Amino acid sequence: MNNHTLMSCDTLRPLGCADGTAGAWVPAEPSRFWLWYVIGVTGMPWPALAARAGVSVTLVQHLLFGRLGRPVQRISPTDARRIRALDVTALAALGEARLGEAGLREDAMSADSSVPA
Repeated sequence: MNNHTLMSCDTLRPLGCADGTAGAWVPAEPSRFWLWYVIGVTGMPWPALAARAGVSVTLVQHLLFGRLGRPVQRISPTDARRIRALDVTALAALGEARLGEAGLREDAMSADSSVPA
């Protein structure tokens, strides 16, 4: 019987078994906190962040909101690295650029509507 122990929540070291062998999982909590932080700073919706990170939308949904009423405890190291690689500064700039474009479109549309027929 394998007795899994949590080695560290602060790093991406795999969860290990009591016999010292490495598992194929890492704790989900750091990635979950990172996603909530990125959402708070950038205002981007979580499905868009999943796409940007290159992970499944279902994974991000389960990380943020739980699965079958329970929080996800572990994820693959690859998914954790991809999520933790989300660059808040770049995503925030992208969001601001999109808002600027939307403002320009609104300005153009209001200018067109003010022209007398």
